[in-house]
Amino acid sequence: AAVEVVLDDGVTAGERAVADLLGSLNMKDTPPLLVNDGEAARPIPDPLTDRVGGSAVSPWMALDQMLIVPRQAGETLRGTVEVSDRWEWGAKVWIFGPDGLVWRSGIGPGGSEAFEIRCEQAGLHVICGDAGLANWRVSVDDAPLLMPTSVHRPMQTCGMPTPMRFYVPEGVGSFSITTRAADPEMRVTVSAPGGDPVLDVELERREQVHEVAVPNGADGTVWTVLVSRGDRDLHRTMPLYFSEEIPGMVACAQ
Repeated sequence: AAVEVVLDDGVTAGERAVADLLGSLNMKDTPPLLVNDGEAARPIPDPLTDRVGGSAVSPWMALDQMLIVPRQAGETLRGTVEVSDRWEWGAKVWIFGPDGLVWRSGIGPGGSEAFEIRCEQAGLHVICGDAGLANWRVSVDDAPLLMPTSVHRPMQTCGMPTPMRFYVPEGVGSFSITTRAADPEMRVTVSAPGGDPVLDVELERREQVHEVAVPNGADGTVWTVLVSRGDRDLHRTMPLYFSEEIPGMVACAQ
């Protein structure tokens, strides 16, 4: 199954988006997202409290995003991307700022690479990787690494409904979601913060495009997508992704 979120355009994130993002990550009424580190599925740790050596460190991941929020324009972000030697393939990693791509690299198995980025604008910066399996992680020095921000259904979710979140930039009036599924009993529900669902649809085997209007005040916030499973086990299924062809939005391997 796949759900593509396509946004009309992207505008610099503001302080309101940061507050909404932090609030959404502290929601207590949704099941935890899980991460598979190659040994066992477990809840993703709280990045706001789980720090290692003064840095925020992600667990080993696949196709996931992490959002970092510079405090002010001109701030320098420093960190390191590591790739596990557990498998024979490496990882591609992108970092996007409010105005688009600011860093990218390809790293081989067992390798690592440091990055140093001068943020020309304050706002959300997103790290996104393509590694096939959960075999890359990122540490960021002296900046929040906010999770969970997965835009796909993580592996080994044990069949439970899985909430996912994505950011709708300020100034976006509408976007479209394309759905298609092997299991027609799956449902996709899209909700803006604090409101009723703006889309609640059962997936069909054919591709469908759904236009979503952004309510007043709901742009510049983090929305929630809930994917409910059908009868089939969706292990290793990734039904939601952003397209790297969309200007102003996050690129994530499909």
